[in-house]
Amino acid sequence: MTRVLKENSNIRILQIGIRGFSGCLSENGLVEVITQGMLHQNFEDVLKSKIPSGSKCYISLDVDVLDPVFAPGTGTPVPMGMHPRQLLQILEMVAKNNKIIGIDLVEVCPDQDRDTTADLVFHILMCLLGWLKM
Repeated sequence: MTRVLKENSNIRILQIGIRGFSGCLSENGLVEVITQGMLHQNFEDVLKSKIPSGSKCYISLDVDVLDPVFAPGTGTPVPMGMHPRQLLQILEMVAKNNKIIGIDLVEVCPDQDRDTTADLVFHILMCLLGWLKM
């Protein structure tokens, strides 16, 4: 993400659900983090304040945002992650209120489980594709 910002100075990055020990990518005001705690307040209000309706959005879905109980097949499992239902609610709101210009998915490691993570991610992606405005 640091490289994306370096090469595209006219964008903002909103990271949702980050936990762990990596710290913030940038202190230049272009990266903002929404923590799990902020999402427990009222995620719809939080997202509406951060992503104006009609915005162009690129969704980069890092599987380790989900709790390893639901998605153990990731390279960086970190406890206290999101429940898949919460992630689906967030993605639905973003997709229905904005123009999605791209989607990518990272950190799925099928050899770490018995397709549990791959099956869940497939379901999430199919839901997301179904919400896109055509």
